Amino acid sequence: AKDNVITAACSANPSASYYVAYAKRIVEYITEHEAAVNNLMNSTLFPMMLTIIIEQNRADTLERLNSSVAGGMKLSVAADTTASLCVGGVATAIYLWVRGGKEKPADVFSEEIGALISNILK
Repeated sequence: AKDNVITAACSANPSASYYVAYAKRIVEYITEHEAAVNNLMNSTLFPMMLTIIIEQNRADTLERLNSSVAGGMKLSVAADTTASLCVGGVATAIYLWVRGGKEKPADVFSEEIGALISNILK
């Protein structure tokens, strides 16, 4: 059901709240699939897979940001830079959170990630 919110926002001109919800959903997904995520992160293929995921997510995010900008969203810097920062920053934060033993509760971490994305897209 939660995924429907994310996929529904794939329509033209997603708002800033879409990007916040998307980042939060990634944290939820990782929490819900902890064993699979741990297996992936311990795999020798993880660095290559992470690079592919980041590159694809950046391309998708850039495409959506360009649609958002065309629909009236204002960005403080170019869409390509914004996409790179958001995707790379979220990926790194999540990686370090998981590797650090998830010392911060998932709901708190998710809210913080959402707040950062929201501030970037102001």
